[in-house]
Amino acid sequence: PHLFFAILLQICTSFGENLRHLVVSGAKFLTNDCLKAIFNRHTNLATVDLSDCHSLTAHCLQPLAVQCRQLKRLILKDCHWVSKPSIEYIARHQSNLISINLTGCWELGDQVLITLLSAPESKNGFIRESLFTFQ
Repeated sequence: PHLFFAILLQICTSFGENLRHLVVSGAKFLTNDCLKAIFNRHTNLATVDLSDCHSLTAHCLQPLAVQCRQLKRLILKDCHWVSKPSIEYIARHQSNLISINLTGCWELGDQVLITLLSAPESKNGFIRESLFTFQ
């Protein structure tokens, strides 16, 4: 498994900064460090799908929020590690996000939706036009 992600990291970092969509749903051995390297290198990512990536922690969302300012679509379906603070961090740093899927994120409650809807960025179009999937 570690060899696989070493190869993935090598491929992702060799593309320059042109990677726009990262779909690694179901990757069982994906690490926060691997994602951090990808997010630091590919700051123009528009879509990130981390669905069912159970080996990650909420800390992997910090470099995504800060580095990838063009993010429009974030899919965190069945990511049980997603926390309220990590979503608050996303809300503070992402003004272009128009779609977020939080289905199956057990740690989240109704307060997270309130946080997202009341984020300062919502005055600039964030959230107002966003698609939320949250069950």
